[in-house]
Amino acid sequence: LSIAQSEIYWMARKDRYYLSNSNINVYYKDKLIGEPDTINWSRYSRDKLPFKFKQGSGGGNALGKFKFIFDNSSSIYLHDTNNKNGFNLTNRAISHGCVRVEKPLEFAEKLINDSYSYDKLRVEVDLLPVDTTHMNWYRKRMAKKADTLKSFQLKPAWFGPKKAVPLLITYFTAWPQNDKIEYRPDVYAMDEKLWVAMKKFR
Repeated sequence: LSIAQSEIYWMARKDRYYLSNSNINVYYKDKLIGEPDTINWSRYSRDKLPFKFKQGSGGGNALGKFKFIFDNSSSIYLHDTNNKNGFNLTNRAISHGCVRVEKPLEFAEKLINDSYSYDKLRVEVDLLPVDTTHMNWYRKRMAKKADTLKSFQLKPAWFGPKKAVPLLITYFTAWPQNDKIEYRPDVYAMDEKLWVAMKKFR
């Protein structure tokens, strides 16, 4: 099930103001619905939703302030989160399939690898620039953002590395560490598939 089917649909049925309070825009046939709070959700089946949903930028966004997009066939990406407490859990498999990044700002700095661009990124998320000669950027950005907030027109800003960066995502339920084997629960149920594949070579 998609997030729209498993969460948004039920939350909107339970609370008619959930979408507007969560800064979630609703689209029908790619056209923005001006007042999503007026939708009668009981008329629609969860499995055949004719709507698309998009959460606006801002601190309350479920993806946090950063989203790291990379080329893949499963629409997976790395992202920040507005729920930092999730990193304190023993079992952190609480995302919807994408990968949460505990320290997205530090990760972004490594990817960008350019002090000028990194300061622009910091200013974009309301942080002071590292280079104090860039303070004018910060003041102008804050003034512009104050005006933007009044008109509800916050838009995402795009940053990226100058060169392509290889990304490898691995999944282990057992690995050697300090002369012993560490084991973890198979939360994605991949071990059985691996075992079936390995038996072909017995």
